[in-house]
Amino acid sequence: KFKALEVGTATIQWFFLPKGAHVSKKHAKPKPVLVAGGSVAFAAAGTKTLTIRLTAKGRSLLKRARREKLTAKGTFAPNGGHAVSTTKMLTLTR
Repeated sequence: KFKALEVGTATIQWFFLPKGAHVSKKHAKPKPVLVAGGSVAFAAAGTKTLTIRLTAKGRSLLKRARREKLTAKGTFAPNGGHAVSTTKMLTLTR
């Protein structure tokens, strides 16, 4: 669940970062691999469920890995305002 205090769009993306890659740098080499993502739009302030779906590359990566370190990037972009983003490391284990 995501709670928005104003009109806008919330987005969450999970990335696998090969050595040397950075989520915050557009031209970093090697490139981050998008593993999963989702977004939800708010026409008014409130709480909604934000569903995150695996990408084809994400399914492939997680199929062969028992444990994987990922970086999550969350962004809220209010209509007519400046987007706010944050990143957090997480580990998926199966």
